[in-house]
Amino acid sequence: MSERKEELSDRESGVVKNTKKRIAMVAACPFPANRGTPSRILQMSESLAELGYDVHVVTYHIGINIKTKCIKIHRIPNIPTYSKLSSGPAYQKPFLDFLLLLKLLKVVRKEKIDLIHGHHYEGGFVSLMVRKLTGVPVIYDAHADLVEEMVQFKFLSGNRFLRYFWKMIGEYVPASSDYIVTVSDELKQILMRQGINSEKIAVIPTGVNPETFENGDRIMVRKELGIEENPIIMYTGNLSPFQGIDNLIKSMPFIVDKISNAMLVIAGGPDEYMLKYQALVDKLGISKNVIFVGEKPFQDLPDLLAAADVVVSPRISCPGIPQKLSNYMAAGKAIVSFEGSAKTLTNNYNGLIIKNNDLDGFAEAIIKLIKDDKLSKKFGDNAKKSIKGNLDWEYLASKLDVIYKQILYKSTNVGNISEGDGI
Repeated sequence: MSERKEELSDRESGVVKNTKKRIAMVAACPFPANRGTPSRILQMSESLAELGYDVHVVTYHIGINIKTKCIKIHRIPNIPTYSKLSSGPAYQKPFLDFLLLLKLLKVVRKEKIDLIHGHHYEGGFVSLMVRKLTGVPVIYDAHADLVEEMVQFKFLSGNRFLRYFWKMIGEYVPASSDYIVTVSDELKQILMRQGINSEKIAVIPTGVNPETFENGDRIMVRKELGIEENPIIMYTGNLSPFQGIDNLIKSMPFIVDKISNAMLVIAGGPDEYMLKYQALVDKLGISKNVIFVGEKPFQDLPDLLAAADVVVSPRISCPGIPQKLSNYMAAGKAIVSFEGSAKTLTNNYNGLIIKNNDLDGFAEAIIKLIKDDKLSKKFGDNAKKSIKGNLDWEYLASKLDVIYKQILYKSTNVGNISEGDGI
């Protein structure tokens, strides 16, 4: 009798063998990469591997060169005309996703995959197509609302037919999946309004490995930038327009008026956006107070954040959870965020939450934290405390472990995991 038949027999008899289960993580994106979705997939995969799962990441042909732990990466064939590492749609992606489907099908059959975990809509759709051919159950990992995302990226969103198409795909993928993991309660509510039973959804937010940020070097980055004594406001992450970088820059003249030596350090890419924001900085006459350091590898992030006095999230709309917030919190930094992206924060406990588009309020909050060292340290300490047992991947992976086992062994109580999961 084959191994798969033996496992099926054990499930039917109620006996759970201690066999290593094989998971296919479907990443319809560059992997690894310095942005939210690839970071979530990487940290989730490595944490599950540490729990004993055999994790196979099926992904695009591109990614940054960093070491990964205990996971296997399967890539589609090289496409020389596609090298985009930043987020957002592209005309070539349907072809890449077709290749991803073929690669996933091959991996599922060759590696005898037990469960497919598809991320975002493209990964979920590809996973469901492979399920039709193999019968392997699919978990869909919801990171965003598809229609809103297409509007944010301004990708053919003015076309009524395409809006209907995005809406149709956005509803088909979660409705057809065996189970759904979503990064926030807001996304869970969106899915429930689409008619999906709440017991089919668990909230597993975007987490962090806190030990990564324990030994950041505060002095090194300041020396490199030549601003050893200046108060530093820092943003790290993607520079796409929906991130609200323009509002952050527009708040700086008010801050500089009160604290003349305050410095805004912006770490992120791509360069095309950086040049646009540099023009805004020049127009506002604050060139001496703003430094663009470009996109940095993840291993530089602990030192960057250690150098900061205040860190910021100027995004005003985010149904998911920005990865940067988890990183900020793990680094023990005082955070100022617009309410639209402040999912993991509690106002006046581990950060200051400002009403969307209130640039004066955003600036005043930053000034308050720069001037009050004790309050800033208190918020930073509270932010760090908020991670353990809440946003650390050891804890989040243990929740996924329960979901996986309930699906793999066909438990009737899979919905129980979603109770009390809100952040």
